[in-house]
Amino acid sequence: MIEFFRHHSQLTPEADMVKKDSRYYTMSDMLTESEAERILFLLLDNKKSREIVHKMKSNGITGTIAIVRKFKACNWDRLDARPDIVDDGSLNFEYVECGYKGANQRCPYSQTGDTKPYCIIKNLFNIPNYAENCTDRKRLA
Repeated sequence: MIEFFRHHSQLTPEADMVKKDSRYYTMSDMLTESEAERILFLLLDNKKSREIVHKMKSNGITGTIAIVRKFKACNWDRLDARPDIVDDGSLNFEYVECGYKGANQRCPYSQTGDTKPYCIIKNLFNIPNYAENCTDRKRLA
């Protein structure tokens, strides 16, 4: 199983990390050409992710590693209990703030296409969450 996430620490120079079979790697160390080909094969085997890969290719994102990196940036970004790629080949997607999302913006490379507008809210610990509409937003003192 594979879990992609961003590590916001000064302990590693690269923020993009991977947990693969209980071991942690930087994205550059783990994402060899052969590993990227294996992940791309799984992406092409899933209907929704296959459509995203075709959009990437038609928009000029080429190369196996570049496609996997872009797919990760728009669909997998936090360390959680659900692996992004399961051993049986199934995929789990998560909401990622990739820079192309927000109120009435849609990321062409995310699994759902972000059909709903999102509004960022923050909880008591200043951790961002996403409300389905901006009327759900709460101000914190």
